[in-house]
Amino acid sequence: MIVSPKTAAHIAKQAFLDHNPIDSFLTNQQAEDLLSNPPYEVREIEGKGMGAVAARKIKKFETIMVDQASLVQDLEAEKVFSKREQRKMLAMAVKQLRRPEAVRKLSANHADHDEDSANALEGRLEADIIRTNAFGSEIVGRKVRTLFPLISVSRIAVSKFEAVQD
Repeated sequence: MIVSPKTAAHIAKQAFLDHNPIDSFLTNQQAEDLLSNPPYEVREIEGKGMGAVAARKIKKFETIMVDQASLVQDLEAEKVFSKREQRKMLAMAVKQLRRPEAVRKLSANHADHDEDSANALEGRLEADIIRTNAFGSEIVGRKVRTLFPLISVSRIAVSKFEAVQD
């Protein structure tokens, strides 16, 4: 999370960090079924990169994806920090994730991003990814960019994803 200390304290006080989104939408069995056999496939979409495509009929209002945010960036940070400082914080945040590759793979344009140029351009990859893949959201009254890696993959090909109603 890239937020002010005051916002971070409020988030911690409200116990938002302990929230598991699967608990809000699915039973344990439903979550296990969804994670082991998703109703979509991630495939290459011509001219769009990777995207989610229905692998079976999807019922109206059926939950098909549940994901936790990997990155949260307060939009006010853009007014407080320089672009270089913002990129540096994003790079550090991604490095600290359990699976940084889940975020880095969201940028097909930077798939060949090499480590030598990473030092000179620290955080540019991460900044590009969060700007193009994040969702506008709100947490404790603050406007934020929120990156959900699993859901971001499907966002690219929403026009190709058709839910069939039963």
